[in-house]
Amino acid sequence: MSALAIANALQFREDREEQYMRLVGQYEKDEPNKIASLLAITVDALEWEMQDSLGTVFSRLDLAGNNGQFFTPYSVSRMMARTNIEIDDFKPSKFLTLLEPACGAGSMVIAVAEHLAGNKINYQKQLCVTAIDVNSTAAHMAYIQLSLLGIPAIVYIGNTLSNEIRDEFFTPVYALYMHRFQEPRGTKQ
Repeated sequence: MSALAIANALQFREDREEQYMRLVGQYEKDEPNKIASLLAITVDALEWEMQDSLGTVFSRLDLAGNNGQFFTPYSVSRMMARTNIEIDDFKPSKFLTLLEPACGAGSMVIAVAEHLAGNKINYQKQLCVTAIDVNSTAAHMAYIQLSLLGIPAIVYIGNTLSNEIRDEFFTPVYALYMHRFQEPRGTKQ
């Protein structure tokens, strides 16, 4: 519900509004307020520390069940970001594009943004992410966290291997800077 609300605040789509209302209709009268409180807790957690809060909770509560879904622990994502992104070569004019083909709740993307920020690189202006997950719950978790952290990203619900895309979500910062991420049209070489 939170992912749909954030996306519709940026670009209203009737199908998302209908999906949101169907979800709200499944709950008792006071439960949507509790869900809003959970979003506030997520905001607080991400303000406290840049991390994969939702993926951690999802894993610890074993909400994936037996569907073969595993979330990368944030400590592993952090180590991978630190060993694979060469900060010494990063200049103020440099721009990093990141493709995360099985994003889960966004752990790897968050770790890259944290690594850049820790080295005084403005990831909101120097990073552009394309994140994909076949599982809509995972993609929604990634979208919520990347949106709240101000990470410019498009999050797709789809299958990276078959190139099937079922939906797309632009984070607010991506929407703000979208013109910077698109190549000029009509230019001749």
